[in-house]
Amino acid sequence: MGKVLKIVDSFLKLSTGIRLFIDDLRDPKEYKVSDVVWIKNYNDAIEQLKTGKVTWISFDHDLGSRKTGYDVAKYIEENVHDGNIPCPEWQIHSANPAGRQNIERAMKNAERF
Repeated sequence: MGKVLKIVDSFLKLSTGIRLFIDDLRDPKEYKVSDVVWIKNYNDAIEQLKTGKVTWISFDHDLGSRKTGYDVAKYIEENVHDGNIPCPEWQIHSANPAGRQNIERAMKNAERF
């Protein structure tokens, strides 16, 4: 696909955007966040991201398994860099200080692409 077609395709996907709230325990309603898809694990997050339609994401770090919110952020960083997905707007609601820092670093790198 040519560069112009990729840009048009990205625009069309963004116009029908998906908002993700990634947390294995906390309900997005606790944060007064509405119109989101509540994602509880890495695999479900990646499936949504692969659609190219994710426009906003809120991260928790600890997802109750080996894969974390940081792993999701690394996936985003790599795939934005490679031109596979657009970079979504993002925020972090994790209470894990080291996890928060890692997610932030990956997402800031993704924004540069």
